Amino acid sequence: MRSSFTKTLNRAALFSVALVAFTSPAHSDQVPVPNSTTLMPNIAGEARGSLPQGRFMVSMLSFWTPIESRSLANGDTQTFSSLFNRGLTWQQVVNSQPDRSEQVAGLLQANGITDLNGSAGQFAGDFQGRVQTMVPLLGYGITDRIGVFFVLPILKFQTAYSMAYQSSPQAQALIKSLQDSGQNPTAQEMAQSLNQGFDLQLQKAGYAISPQAEVQKVGDLRMDVPVPLSSTTANLQFTTTSTLVIPTAQQASPTDLFVFNGGDGRFAIGQKIQAAWVPPGARRLTAIAATGGVVPLPVTRTVHVPQNINDIIPAQVDPQTLISGGASVQGYGSLQYQYTKLISSRVSYQFQHRFEKTFSGTAFDPSGYQILGSLSAETLHSLQASVDINTIQTFLEGDFLMPGILTAGVGVPLGGQNALINPTFMLQGSVFF
Repeated sequence: MRSSFTKTLNRAALFSVALVAFTSPAHSDQVPVPNSTTLMPNIAGEARGSLPQGRFMVSMLSFWTPIESRSLANGDTQTFSSLFNRGLTWQQVVNSQPDRSEQVAGLLQANGITDLNGSAGQFAGDFQGRVQTMVPLLGYGITDRIGVFFVLPILKFQTAYSMAYQSSPQAQALIKSLQDSGQNPTAQEMAQSLNQGFDLQLQKAGYAISPQAEVQKVGDLRMDVPVPLSSTTANLQFTTTSTLVIPTAQQASPTDLFVFNGGDGRFAIGQKIQAAWVPPGARRLTAIAATGGVVPLPVTRTVHVPQNINDIIPAQVDPQTLISGGASVQGYGSLQYQYTKLISSRVSYQFQHRFEKTFSGTAFDPSGYQILGSLSAETLHSLQASVDINTIQTFLEGDFLMPGILTAGVGVPLGGQNALINPTFMLQGSVFF
């Protein structure tokens, strides 16, 4: 039995898990605060070959990344905390109390505030976020050349934000005027309204307020079918992989301030081709290159539609927004070096791009849907490094009890557009039987 298993594991050792879009922390079909993104570095690497007939692979990956900042279209960096730094106008104070907006406007005018576009103060905020992704994978060899692999990520998001209000000179004068005139209850109520102005804006826009939150989402089920196109003993090997994405991802509620979805929640098909080359005379070194893409199908979803480009807390909600487009492409290259039978390391570069989506609806002005589309394109350039501990060869030689691979890695974003630029850390364990 050891001899038979030796042959199958020699083939299985060529397989490593490819996660390009499996671990996407979130995807936004809205204009959230902060705007969520989908692209992360592919630390897990690219597939080589497939599993032998009748053999299984079970793997568990864990990814961690902070949610602190992102890259903008012009190359600048934006912290998510900065999205909470905003001004408060008197018009917003009036609008926050629609049941008695005329009374509030009259009170302001009676105290010398006639320009409702004037400043009532500033808000300064702080945001902290973290996402942890658990990715179970099951692979099975249908034949010696064709395998099938299933992945279903589970994502946990932790967020916390705080706001501090600094009153403008005009607001300070208003409160003092009300106190001096003996209107202490009114002064107290106005001061409370100003201090809670940001929360009132959220409530008016229909968002739930939760300064600290922890949510867990199931992602999209993904099926990959890699097929080797060349002999597993050749120095240059080619593998093609067909992909089917089944929309099992849990979507964020329209009332969520932070739009964290488990995934796109759309059917998608994809194709990828990969080449692996072992240079003659350098058996310890392997070069891998891959390119491919995924095309999602249209879907109808509830979406917040902004009134203008500065409306980052949109109150308009269209439950019948048609979302199409958003195809993604990627290019990948890596070098792997085998130090010993047990230990190897890999460095890689990856380019990822998601094209703009198209948002269509009839509930609001078309410009709002166009804004959503213009904000949906994403690009990420990243470097990754990882270390593998592989016990397959020592198992085959009778020196280890279990054939498996343990991988630890880090991904470092280099830049892009609308993408997280914080480092990502990974730990993966895989066993074969």
